Amino acid sequence: RNNESVTVVQREFRRHFKIHRNRAVPSRNTILRWVESLRSRGELINRRPRGVPRTVRTPENVEIVRQAFLLSPTRSARKHAATLHLSDRSVRRILRMDLLFHPYKLAIVQQLQPGDYAQRMNFAREMEALIDQNENLILFMNDEAHFHPNTMVNQQNCRYWENPQQLHERPLHSPKVTEK
Repeated sequence: RNNESVTVVQREFRRHFKIHRNRAVPSRNTILRWVESLRSRGELINRRPRGVPRTVRTPENVEIVRQAFLLSPTRSARKHAATLHLSDRSVRRILRMDLLFHPYKLAIVQQLQPGDYAQRMNFAREMEALIDQNENLILFMNDEAHFHPNTMVNQQNCRYWENPQQLHERPLHSPKVTEK
């Protein structure tokens, strides 16, 4: 019958959406599935959820993980997972995909004192004046290395699951051994 031809539907589809005749259009099976869907349900949209339903990444668990990390952001994801009775992978998935958290690595920075800003500006002005006076200026720096016997931070174990706005500073002149 002419009115129920898949080929006629493909031609009409091509004409309606202005698709070139060498371009792909819905296949025969797709069109037949559309017809069956219209006849059985009266609609083309499949409203059934696809895939396996979520069992761990539920809104309740997402909120529990959020609260746990807000209370103690320095605690590891593994320890949070053990406390919350969730798998480590599920907690990391919730952090990344649902809460949009990202693990940030600890960076140790020098602790600045109130007078440091003025000293840095003075040094910058002096260096700028020296360079203006002599463009061929050669700057030598010493090769001192400072070893701090009383402090050690294993940065591999420090992760924060959000961008920490606090600075982790340590004093510039703590007890040290200087090697020349």
